Amino acid sequence: MNTTKIILIFLSFFILNFTIQSQIVLQLEIKNEVEAVKFYPGSTIKIKTRSFGDEWITKKIDRILLEENIILTEDGMLNLDDISHVQLYNGRAGGVGKLLSVFGGGWLLYGGLASLFSDYKFTWGTAAIGLVSGGVGLFFDKVVSRKKYTIGKNAHLRILDLSYPAPVTPSIEKP
Repeated sequence: MNTTKIILIFLSFFILNFTIQSQIVLQLEIKNEVEAVKFYPGSTIKIKTRSFGDEWITKKIDRILLEENIILTEDGMLNLDDISHVQLYNGRAGGVGKLLSVFGGGWLLYGGLASLFSDYKFTWGTAAIGLVSGGVGLFFDKVVSRKKYTIGKNAHLRILDLSYPAPVTPSIEKP
């Protein structure tokens, strides 16, 4: 039992050692917020660029080049100065929105089926419950769960190198 724990701990440290590729990150600093949002190589980002105009595009970050201010993606490269907007997704608000939408649709479906196949009366109150919960769910899923930030106005993008420098060992010279 103890040897398997030791082997698992050793393997986990060995795997973690090789999964960390770099400490260069793309950081989104939001106005009036303490915590910044960090994007690492392998993560996806939803942006608008000055060259694509008013279209949101989703890119997966392959590499981040610090000196050149360039983000390499699977289909090309992006200059950091070309990004005009960043959109973040709030998973909790999106989940609540989807839950309310499904509840509203189910309420309308089962209320309609009950009125067709039994003596249940489908009233305006029944329809209002389904429509309001479905509408609020769609609003949460499409509007509340997505926050848009304008670079230079309420947010700032920068590339940071968070790795520690190599330690400098003093050389001992013999007289």
